[in-house]
Amino acid sequence: MTDNLIAPHGGTLVNLLVPEDRAADLKKQSADWPSWDLTPRQLCDLELLTSGGFSPLRGFLGRTDYESVRDSMRLADGTLWPIPVTLDVSEEFAEGLAPGTTVALRDAEGVMLAALHVSDVWRPDVEAEAAAGSTTSATSRGRSTSAARSRRCRRRCTTTTTTSDTRRPSCGRSSPATAGGPWSRSRPATRCTGRTRS
Repeated sequence: MTDNLIAPHGGTLVNLLVPEDRAADLKKQSADWPSWDLTPRQLCDLELLTSGGFSPLRGFLGRTDYESVRDSMRLADGTLWPIPVTLDVSEEFAEGLAPGTTVALRDAEGVMLAALHVSDVWRPDVEAEAAAGSTTSATSRGRSTSAARSRRCRRRCTTTTTTSDTRRPSCGRSSPATAGGPWSRSRPATRCTGRTRS
């Protein structure tokens, strides 16, 4: 039966969901972690990362992969990837993050969906992103390059994420190329990037 399946992009179908017992442990531990409430667009990115929809990504892009995607529409390893999948957070929130920090990613109701393990915090080059935006982030999600240029200063943190909730977030979108809805909303002021597990 598997002979009839199309091979996943990048060669590996990524499933980042953790078993229920590990999810329960992560939820207990999260009481001591800083929390980030996901926007509807971020919730969709998390769903696609954890379900394998963004295979071969194992989480939000790190700085090297992000810059490669921004400049050449490829991951640093050469795999075709036109969408910079990153997690924007506010400047204030990013100031409290350092490599090794774990962040609880939560939905609008405060339910913990994922544990984000920070490995790097960085500020993007907004001008370079806006210049490259005609083929990547600025238009692929329904934003104009002028909106990208006018954004306030942001920071991104490279992370590894483990999703703790066994129920998957639901965004109702099948593709990040879908126009309108949460994909067309602007991002918060700072970006976290890294890996995701559910």
